[in-house]
Amino acid sequence: MTAAMLVLEPIFEADLPPELYAYRAGRNAQQAAVEVEELLFRGHPEVVDADLADYFGSIPHATYSSRWRAVSLIGACCI
Repeated sequence: MTAAMLVLEPIFEADLPPELYAYRAGRNAQQAAVEVEELLFRGHPEVVDADLADYFGSIPHATYSSRWRAVSLIGACCI
């Protein structure tokens, strides 16, 4: 399991925007709160509220399944 994580995490991490904090290695809710505070201080009063209810049900699974297979094949050749 650890070997798979070591191979796959950097691949998926590279696709994530830098402003995302949830479920990322080395990031936490406190860092996200600090970022929000800094943005407010710099004059960005925008607030985004997201409801993630049934988020995973809305993902286009066929697209991600094909990507997962490709990543799995890349990871398998590199382990």
